[in-house]
Amino acid sequence: MAFLCGAAASFLGVVALLGWIPGLQFLASIHPLYIPVAPTTAVAFLLLGAIMSVHSLRPWQGGSRVLAAWISSLISAYGLIKFAMLWTGVDLPLETFLFPAPAMLGGVPTGRMSPATGALFSLAGTGICLVLLRAGKEPRDTLKGDVAGVLGGLVAAAGLTFLLGYLYGSPLLYGTGIIPVALLTAAGFLCLGTGLTAAAGPDCIPLRFLTGPTARARLLRTFLPLTVLLVIAQDILHDLFPEFFIANNALAAAVSAMVFAAVAAIVVSRVAIGVGRAMDRAEERRKQTEEALQRLATAVEQSVEAIFITDPEGTIEYANPAFERITGYGREEVIGRTPRILKSGKHDEEFYRELWATIKRGDVWTGTFINKRKDGSLYEEEAILSPVRDSSGRLMNFVAVKRDVTDERKMEEQFRQSQKMEAVGKLAGGIAHDFNNLLTAITGYSELALNRMADEDPIRGHIQEIRNVSERAAALTRQLLAFSRRQVLQPRVIDLNAVVTDIDQMLRRLIGEDIDLLTSLDPGLWRVKADPGQISQVIMNLAINARDAMPMGGKLTIETANVDIDEAYARGHVTMRPGAHAMIAMSDTGIGMDAKTMSRIFEPFFTTKEMGKGTGLGLSTVYGIVKQSGGHIWVYSEPDRGTTFKIYLPRVEEQAEAPEPAPDRTDRIEGSETILLVEDDEAVRTLVREILERNGYTILAAGDGEEALLASSRHEGKIHLMLCDVVMPGMSGVQLSRRIASSRPDMKVLYMSGYTDNAIVHHGVLDPGTAFIEKPFSPDALARKVRAVLDDNRP
Repeated sequence: MAFLCGAAASFLGVVALLGWIPGLQFLASIHPLYIPVAPTTAVAFLLLGAIMSVHSLRPWQGGSRVLAAWISSLISAYGLIKFAMLWTGVDLPLETFLFPAPAMLGGVPTGRMSPATGALFSLAGTGICLVLLRAGKEPRDTLKGDVAGVLGGLVAAAGLTFLLGYLYGSPLLYGTGIIPVALLTAAGFLCLGTGLTAAAGPDCIPLRFLTGPTARARLLRTFLPLTVLLVIAQDILHDLFPEFFIANNALAAAVSAMVFAAVAAIVVSRVAIGVGRAMDRAEERRKQTEEALQRLATAVEQSVEAIFITDPEGTIEYANPAFERITGYGREEVIGRTPRILKSGKHDEEFYRELWATIKRGDVWTGTFINKRKDGSLYEEEAILSPVRDSSGRLMNFVAVKRDVTDERKMEEQFRQSQKMEAVGKLAGGIAHDFNNLLTAITGYSELALNRMADEDPIRGHIQEIRNVSERAAALTRQLLAFSRRQVLQPRVIDLNAVVTDIDQMLRRLIGEDIDLLTSLDPGLWRVKADPGQISQVIMNLAINARDAMPMGGKLTIETANVDIDEAYARGHVTMRPGAHAMIAMSDTGIGMDAKTMSRIFEPFFTTKEMGKGTGLGLSTVYGIVKQSGGHIWVYSEPDRGTTFKIYLPRVEEQAEAPEPAPDRTDRIEGSETILLVEDDEAVRTLVREILERNGYTILAAGDGEEALLASSRHEGKIHLMLCDVVMPGMSGVQLSRRIASSRPDMKVLYMSGYTDNAIVHHGVLDPGTAFIEKPFSPDALARKVRAVLDDNRP
């Protein structure tokens, strides 16, 4: 529409200009009695129409846009000057100076312009300039469009009035007290004003009231053309039947009124039907919209994610129940306030400046907050903050959708810690395996040397110290194996209450008199399956830590209870399995720990004690024993509020087993049987051979599985026992045992190793019927174990 109207205005300007060429004057004034179009008026129509039509196809940009705006402004200023000159009577012959022409054309001075023409050019030029300067949908751009649309409507209405004046022969509608408006000028203003209104856009006044499905818009679109058509129809009837109108004025008026009333009634009925249907559709859409909004509101209200809405300044206007649940604030407490109430101090001002800059420019911000609840506790949440704009692009609100990820982050940290502990455990287990072979040789040879030395030998003290140091090193490797869950356990069904009771006096001596030891044992405690010696070690290690955390004295409480772990609790604690557990808890009133310290307490060699006051393996050993026993350990602590360790072990239905009797130290440990010794470490092999030969045994030694098979095939007599390392290159001890069993089915097997192997040990538990001795061992322990296996009559 804007293009067509602009092109029409330019065409009228060209036609009027051609009318000033001799012989074509009829183009400037269609009728001899009508005033011609002034040259400057024609040029103004040509320029303004061209600017508007080109802009409707492809908006002016850069320098061309500035030039077009300047031309429109100059024309507007020129029209305003002409209006002022003609209104005040000041005569400046600008047109005659620019376009020399006959002084009179059609009886009217050619160098004069109507005041109405000047005023309308001023309005049209201003409106087109505003359209050119309108760049977006901000409020100021909308205002420019509204003003341009109003100015275009005024110009079009004036042009239509002038044309009606010519149509009905009423000079009052197109003439003034000075100069009337030319017919072509009236048509040009109608085109220019209509095009300007269209260029302002349908979202601006007055088209905003004429477009859309509303009843007002439909009625306006119908009756505005109808009014013009009825007036034109009245004039046509008057021209067709002049005698009837002259002779029967009253009857003609009545007939016209009836006809026009009937036409209006038909149109109104049709419009009413359409409006009614539109209203029905609008009502249906309104109901659908209300239902959709209700569903949306219900979804937002029932969402597990916190959602709140603010105004453009950040003031909270709405918060859903999840926001209340997560933050602890009620709606009435946050409405009218800003999200600053949640600030924890964990983010700097730059963090918030970047956030606001992002959403203010219309982008979506995503990130993570560490915020503070109403009770002061901190929580972590992932957030999406989005701007909300209306149909015109104006910023209305900000909406925030947040998800509490505190528990997820804790679980991720627990999982990372578990992985780290597993990796360190594998490393520690591998080191302990090699180290145990060395310690076996050191311990064994030092004890053999001591057995051969006289008490007064000056070297005896040095050898004794070597054996003592090797024993301490062996204890260290046992702790590493416990942490790495590669030690060999001897689990049985036990009562944790009995374990606590058995070591009660030892614990009291261990922690000292300035610490009160309190026990609260559940008499109906469920049974568990674990190594009682290792569980005692766990309790003692925790008691030592508690003692060190209470240098000025305090209270240590040991509690047992039955706990049924549900799925929800298990999901929040990595490696925890749901089900029935027996729990043992140890709580102290010591100095406690912060979160950073708690995240590392189970790492080997990590300690908060002074140099030389601890190895950092106590809690690592506890962790490994509990995990290898199929349990779970959890710690709760705060600085200056003490610490609580809770150990959960799975419940078993069997009854507690009686402890095995201690070995009789007077049993015979010598023998005369033949033993096949298979050990890949030469130092250990030499040591074991010497120990067993000193006890009367015949030894067939081999460095690996192939040598052992060869030695077995060459030996014609009976081999009573094979003493075999579990982990060897090429062929493992278990594989060797299976291959040699076909030729020597009665031969017994005793495995030895400093490292658990899945072939005979699963999760720290020996396969049933497996004889095993753990490295490092003393000569006496080896001799007794060999004798016990040889004397065992079990098949």
